[in-house]
Amino acid sequence: MEKVKKPVNKKKFTIIASALILAVVIGAGWTLAYFTDSESVTNNFTVAGNTGDDSGLNIDLNEPHYDPSAALDVYPASVIQKDPTITNTLDTAYARIILTLTETTDVLDADGNVIAHAGDPITDAARLSKIMTMLYYDSNYDPTVANAFTDPMPAVDKMTAAALESGKGGPVDANWIYSLNPEFQIDTTRGAFAAATDPTYAPNAFYFNYVGDGTAGGDILQHGDIRTLFTQVVVPSDWDHSDIDNPAHAAGDVGIGNFSITINAQAIQATNISGAAEAFQALDDGGAVQYTP
Repeated sequence: MEKVKKPVNKKKFTIIASALILAVVIGAGWTLAYFTDSESVTNNFTVAGNTGDDSGLNIDLNEPHYDPSAALDVYPASVIQKDPTITNTLDTAYARIILTLTETTDVLDADGNVIAHAGDPITDAARLSKIMTMLYYDSNYDPTVANAFTDPMPAVDKMTAAALESGKGGPVDANWIYSLNPEFQIDTTRGAFAAATDPTYAPNAFYFNYVGDGTAGGDILQHGDIRTLFTQVVVPSDWDHSDIDNPAHAAGDVGIGNFSITINAQAIQATNISGAAEAFQALDDGGAVQYTP
């Protein structure tokens, strides 16, 4: 009997062979011992003016309530619903989410000279810190319901920069404290934190590892698990023009400027992996988000 080939669903990536990782670009010639999966979304912000029915590993990345038009021409006290959410639709997995921040327009200095081009990585530490401060997680959020956000919302549109920075999960130091889902933890050994000594890491990338509830095995995404890293992008209510305008200001007066957030979700099978450290190293070895200067 002649076998009939099933059509490929281009909207899903399901790994059914143990030698691939799917990312923005599929690497040729990689040979891995693990099932891996990856998806990506990119969103632009401007300031004012698989599952198949087969076995393997599959994660979905989506933003159920994000409206790209809401990210245009933001002002102090603007609140944009943005909810990067991963869903594990097949086998158990270790997972992480990587945020990468890039320029969307050319950046000019005070004399009008171009000092950064659209598409370049954002590397200024003060500017990165301000952008990351804007991320907020609503603990009452439920991605599975239509009205996913707290109603009425807490006075998030009145939040000052200090309020957004206080009580945030995964503190690194005074400038790197993020209000994110506490089930994720920032990885200070990768990305922007490691780029100075390891050029394979992007200087504008931030890795957030899924750590779950902290119990043994709690850092593994089970089949059907749905997890959201953050739920809103909030422009602090006490920011002024200098905080959101052109980023090429004097030190201490850096604006966020226009920027793009690219979100990558990566997962690797939990089976036959000894723990999270081995899992994330295997993802690095098999094609984690990297930067070539």
